Amino acid sequence: ELDKHRPIEERVTVYSIEPMEFNKKLEEIFFAPIRVGSNPAGARIYLNNNDTGLSTPATLSDQEVGKRYTIRLARQGYQDIVRSIDLSDKAGASLQERLVKVEEKTPDQIAQEKLKQEQERQKQLELERQKQAQQQPGKDTDTQKQQADKLKAQQEADKQKQAQKEKEAQAQREKEAQAQKEKEKQAGKETETGGETFVALSSNPKGADVFINGVRKGSAPGKWKVAAGSPLEITVSKSGLSTVTKVVTLRPGETRNLGTINLGGTGADSGAAGIVVVDSNPPGAMVLLNGQPQKTTPLRIKGLRPATTHTITVKKDGYETWSTSFTVGEGTKSFMANLKKL
Repeated sequence: ELDKHRPIEERVTVYSIEPMEFNKKLEEIFFAPIRVGSNPAGARIYLNNNDTGLSTPATLSDQEVGKRYTIRLARQGYQDIVRSIDLSDKAGASLQERLVKVEEKTPDQIAQEKLKQEQERQKQLELERQKQAQQQPGKDTDTQKQQADKLKAQQEADKQKQAQKEKEAQAQREKEAQAQKEKEKQAGKETETGGETFVALSSNPKGADVFINGVRKGSAPGKWKVAAGSPLEITVSKSGLSTVTKVVTLRPGETRNLGTINLGGTGADSGAAGIVVVDSNPPGAMVLLNGQPQKTTPLRIKGLRPATTHTITVKKDGYETWSTSFTVGEGTKSFMANLKKL
């Protein structure tokens, strides 16, 4: 086994005390992000039928390149959306979907539809009776009178049955209205007792940018008002240092202190020389290294010689250009380009 390579396991049989040679080439595994968004936002994200705990907009990091993924977006009051994505490039993939509302019928609409169906059924029965009477003209007057009496009795019974259905439907509507009032009353009590919800954190070093669900909220240390009951993706980043992301869900009225977030380069590539990680907000911006186009963000650049100076430029249509210079040292350097709209 080797990090970021596909492991090999093979059974061997030893026939003598002589040494055996086991030499295999490991296949390198590449990873890339999948960026998922929706309109409106706040849809739950399921990856291969597994709940990711994230809501749109969000980034599914470290997905294996060369595989097909199934993504489902679910939000109450909207139709679920299922899409398949082939992750074929290390630059990653993006999915942006428009959610369609589910048409819900009120109790009154349901009752009206049932009434209309019953009226249509009665009309059809009357037509059948008239057709039968026309096909049997030889019947005497007494037989016709019996049929008329029977029809009248059937109509009266149907009328009473319909009245009973309408009475039951009205009772059901009143019951549902009362239940809704109780629910709203209970929700009001919970709001009064729950209060506002906040998340607080600091960073080491101080002054790192804080993003909540992809939106910049300010710099650490700080305290921000957030929505309760749904997952929050909190990202803390600072140019030249590592980026840390946490996902939390808060209760109404809760104030959660995430403590001090250490950005001192504790990523998986710490200790490696000549590695630079570039990301941007929004993602998908073109990266230029010393004026030479590379790929779009997020991007990892390897093989830079230590103690050399380079310039990184980040460009995206409709946004101001971002640029910085740095000197390659040991470990990994990370840059987050917060692009401003023109």
